[in-house]
Amino acid sequence: MVVQPASERLYNELLDTASDGRGRNARYRQNQILFLHNQLRVDLEKIRTAIKKDTSSTEADIDIELGLSLNAVRRMYEGVDFNKSLEDEFRIAKNSDNIERRIPYGVVLIRPTQHTRFFSIISALAAAFAAGNVVLLELESSLRAVDQYFRREFKVLDNASCIIVTTRVDNAAFLARCRLIDQTTPVLDYPDSLQHRSHQITVAVIDRTADISKAARAILASKCRFRGTSPYGVDVVLVNEWIKEKFLAQCREVIDTERTTLGAIDKDRSEKHRTKSLKLQGEHLLDLHGVNISEYDGSAPELREKSSAYALRLVTVTGLVEATTIASAVGPLSALYPFSNPGEAKYLSQHIDSDICMVNQIPSSLLVGPCIPVGSLSADIDIRYDTNLMSKPAPQWVHDLSPRTDPRQFYQQASAPVKPVKQHSGFDIGFFDRGAITGAVIIILPPLCALAYGGYRAAAHVYHCCI
Repeated sequence: MVVQPASERLYNELLDTASDGRGRNARYRQNQILFLHNQLRVDLEKIRTAIKKDTSSTEADIDIELGLSLNAVRRMYEGVDFNKSLEDEFRIAKNSDNIERRIPYGVVLIRPTQHTRFFSIISALAAAFAAGNVVLLELESSLRAVDQYFRREFKVLDNASCIIVTTRVDNAAFLARCRLIDQTTPVLDYPDSLQHRSHQITVAVIDRTADISKAARAILASKCRFRGTSPYGVDVVLVNEWIKEKFLAQCREVIDTERTTLGAIDKDRSEKHRTKSLKLQGEHLLDLHGVNISEYDGSAPELREKSSAYALRLVTVTGLVEATTIASAVGPLSALYPFSNPGEAKYLSQHIDSDICMVNQIPSSLLVGPCIPVGSLSADIDIRYDTNLMSKPAPQWVHDLSPRTDPRQFYQQASAPVKPVKQHSGFDIGFFDRGAITGAVIIILPPLCALAYGGYRAAAHVYHCCI
């Protein structure tokens, strides 16, 4: 593994390596990723020790991070299809279009986040290799054990394909030619940069129909596990006024009985977290074992800011409409967590804009790594990056795409009326219409029956008198 400061010479070498096309060979990519997976398996104990030293995370949290890292590499390896790659390569030679063709960006620059740093690096690195890119990993000088592992122990099959720089890359011309994966900055100006909305708020809505115990466990886990630094940890909790006290009671029980599993910190070892949480402006409802829950008004400006680790901001709401109004006001949201019946969850997810929505759950795998990148086509939360994010479309056409008729005939065909779609008349009896009809029947029907009966009796009387 090559480790050196950033320089103009290094930039040129990387661009030359990317342009020689070695990454477009499927066998090369398979061997590269297979070597990576084997190397990580050999170094597992070293990596575990490094993560433990940096974060003091629980063994369960470290297991999840390492498992997701190895799984991401495995998934990328299994996604490289040699036979399909060979078939796509010769489509043009066989007089066939290759419309879905994609090519690597060339150089991928990874600037990792501090949160679950090992997974954040490996998930991006494996996807970049699978797409055929050269990787430049930016690890500025620090005493972090994970960074030291990458500088001293980490190995790849082809040293030219992955280089670590110890200084920040700020060459604008080089950055403009890279696929920049900056997990630390929400908005980037470079055309091929990948955006991560880590600054956006996450909101959990607890409806009266929710499983309160399940909601409390999931929400507290999101703010306590992995040192409480996940960008998907809950920032604001909107709880229905009828179940507020039950929710707080359940939170106390969970913190008391499950703080070891959650990774919550003991009160005598959490002075800095406790001091930080007590500076919040809301009304303190719970301060137990380093976990703080404070209540805010729905219009408080603090709701628009990310909350700190082990701290929750709670807002009492009267129902779904008020919850929707408040959540929309603090948005846009990176995640929405409705805890309710499916019908209520449908209403909330439909009227509150968010990048993702998790109903009655906050998966532990979601809490690992950076935010899901903007534009990701993968619906799998176990990996943050796929090859589509590390490559760009480059379709190839062989067949003639020009109109097969003369321009005038083509114009006449294009300007012909569009056949309308068959639709129902749109007439339907809605909920309120049914109510009005039922009311009208109840009100009008008795007088009509009485009138008919009276008419019948009168007619019968007249008939008998005539006889």
